[in-house]
Amino acid sequence: MRPSLEDVLEARKLHERSLALLQQGAFAEAIPICQRVVQLTPNIADRWARLGWALALGKRREEAIAAYETATTLDSTMIGAWRNLAMEYILLQRYQEALAAADRACTLMTKVSSEGGRAAYIYRSLALLKLGRLEDALASTDELLSFAPETRGVWFQRGHILTQMKRIGDAEKAMLHGIELEPENAAGLREIIDLYRLQMRDYTQAESYCERLIALHPNDGANWKLKGDILCGREDYRSAASAYERALALCANDAVSTVDVWHSYGSMLIFLGRFGEALAAFDKGVAIVSGRVRPINGRGIILSRIGRHEAALAWYEAALHIKPTVALLSNKAEALASLGRLDEADAVLDEAAALEPDAMGVWAVRGIVATRRGQHDEALAAFNRAMTLDPRHAPNYVELARLLLTLGDVEHAHEVAERARALDPCNAAAWEVTAQASRAAGRTEEASAAEKRGAALLAEQTAEVDAWLRAREARGEPATPPPD
Repeated sequence: MRPSLEDVLEARKLHERSLALLQQGAFAEAIPICQRVVQLTPNIADRWARLGWALALGKRREEAIAAYETATTLDSTMIGAWRNLAMEYILLQRYQEALAAADRACTLMTKVSSEGGRAAYIYRSLALLKLGRLEDALASTDELLSFAPETRGVWFQRGHILTQMKRIGDAEKAMLHGIELEPENAAGLREIIDLYRLQMRDYTQAESYCERLIALHPNDGANWKLKGDILCGREDYRSAASAYERALALCANDAVSTVDVWHSYGSMLIFLGRFGEALAAFDKGVAIVSGRVRPINGRGIILSRIGRHEAALAWYEAALHIKPTVALLSNKAEALASLGRLDEADAVLDEAAALEPDAMGVWAVRGIVATRRGQHDEALAAFNRAMTLDPRHAPNYVELARLLLTLGDVEHAHEVAERARALDPCNAAAWEVTAQASRAAGRTEEASAAEKRGAALLAEQTAEVDAWLRAREARGEPATPPPD
């Protein structure tokens, strides 16, 4: 049935009104108007697309998809509807459907001169990236750059894809070019910060770009959290604590962001040996959002540091039920090895190696297992590989020092133990092995001082953990997660 002239005229006025509202950001008011428009004129594609836009702004994703799909059914050549449909599918992590919609938009286009046209290529590349089709994602990005080399954000996306392909040098070049084009692109700055921080371990460059980011957005708690993460990488934990505390103050009204900061803050406090405060930070994060891996793993690490390996194992297993990672599997294997369950540790290490064969944690725990078995050559090779991958991970030096003492290489053991203590001065085990190496080298006074310091640290940290456990018991919470 054709709409009446009155309906057509009313729909036209409402359609114009909805655009004005959407441009003002008043999507809540625009949605019912757009719904009335499609009710009056149900066979006009761009009006369904307008409804989809309004619903998308209101984060009513499924309804937005339905509206865009109606628009493309009425007009299969409507590029904007296909493009926006791809974006909504991406936001719902429906990447195969996003790829199909973005492909359709790209096929229909004869040029990509507009921002909207370029977005279809970006969405296609992102969908391919999420589907693990890295070469195709890169090709899609490069196709866009051949038309429009100054497209906003695309150089950072290219850098991200190259990072996933482990082409780190090329990724850096792409991102630096992106920074030249868009020096105030906050998302791009975060991409290059993560490249330097996570892939290149260049914390000086990472901090430099983070300072630029903070100068642009000084009241964004996420930027201060990122600065704290960088400072942790530089092992400047006290400055990191200040950055995290600033982030917590700024994120006070954002529960999800606050959770991430509490968990990072707790992880950092472990390295300062402040176990009670670390556990309290994890608890604050868990009180907001439960079921996150990081605080569960953190509790396991703390218990392991005071020799409670059985309890630590329970926490690691609880975290693994949420999300198996190489780090968690390595931690579980280390707890098993410490309990003398070497065959089980080997089996868990095989699981970890299947995810990442050359992971530092896998080699470190293989060294521990080989040491327990008396396979000293294999242990030395494993520890050396672990320290090549991460030369600043103190527990590896602790274990290597113990092995060297077993082999009678006292001077080397003392040197390695001192390195462990310098890297992690709040690690009781580092002080303990330093004392053993000093005593073996005949340095009695030095051994006595190190022994006292290690014992004092362990006693203090154990008391903090026991206080936390008593508080859990008082709240009716178990000391460890219940088994499945």
